[in-house]
Amino acid sequence: MSNEAFCREADKCYARALQIQQSCVRRHSQKSQNTLETTRNVPTEQDICASLLLMYYELLKPTTIGSWMVHMRGTVGLLMLSGPEKCQQGSYYLMFRSLRLLTAYVSIRSGLPSCFASSEWCIVPFSQYRKTGVDTLFDVIYNLSSMLKPPNTGQSVEWTTRIQMLIDAVVQSENLWDEEVSAKQTLGYRPPLRLSEAGELDDSLWLGGGDFCSTTASAVYHAVWIMIYHLILTRADCNQLMRNESMARCSSILDFAHGLFTRSLQDRLNAGSCIQLVFPIEVVSCYSPCEHQREQARVFLDRLGWVQSCSEPLE
Repeated sequence: MSNEAFCREADKCYARALQIQQSCVRRHSQKSQNTLETTRNVPTEQDICASLLLMYYELLKPTTIGSWMVHMRGTVGLLMLSGPEKCQQGSYYLMFRSLRLLTAYVSIRSGLPSCFASSEWCIVPFSQYRKTGVDTLFDVIYNLSSMLKPPNTGQSVEWTTRIQMLIDAVVQSENLWDEEVSAKQTLGYRPPLRLSEAGELDDSLWLGGGDFCSTTASAVYHAVWIMIYHLILTRADCNQLMRNESMARCSSILDFAHGLFTRSLQDRLNAGSCIQLVFPIEVVSCYSPCEHQREQARVFLDRLGWVQSCSEPLE
């Protein structure tokens, strides 16, 4: 068989899998809404894995713009029917953590709250395994998504308290992450803070292993601080020190992105690596206090093909 024939057969298999999975999601959804029984109709591990694999397929070879997000919502829906208690261990725990990363990113892009943002889903799945520094950071991202959504005007004690709680949470998360990195003796694996440092780092830092379930932690920490600074600067008198700090973190992310292109690694990125890189760059493009940095971030996104393929507003 030719490669073209293989591709046609693969597309047929995907179409059949899609029909079967749509039927599965619809069946579980209808039963969960209509049943009067006390026990819920819990999807099987295979049901959720199938939806997750379809989502990964769309990430790697999208059939339409943003098609992976539709599968993500379906997979999240099935996992929600399983309940947070089911996600404390095993494959359910791994699938939950994988989806938690992507839903955090999508929540920021869309300004919509994530299904995993509730206190129950932030606590119960981690009853057996303690949260990592990055897990704690996702809690902050979930909170930020609601605060970034306009209108964001007026000052209040409640708002100030929420901001301080987020700052404290990020500091705690950073300390925990530093402990984890030190324990693994991987202190060298951090995004370059200056472009001159890029030559000292390994290509794998940019490529990220092509893993949808992990993230370049340093870049995400920079991104979260940038969003917090943005919130404060929109409500407070001009604070040049804070503007400078935000711009320095934006510069770090842009230098990191620049390192990708100076090493000609962009063609070696798969969708998993690309998503890890795109999120912090998108934050710079939206929330940097410097127009030049915002424009440079958009240039990088365009070179990655993200502006054309993935920048449509989410529903």
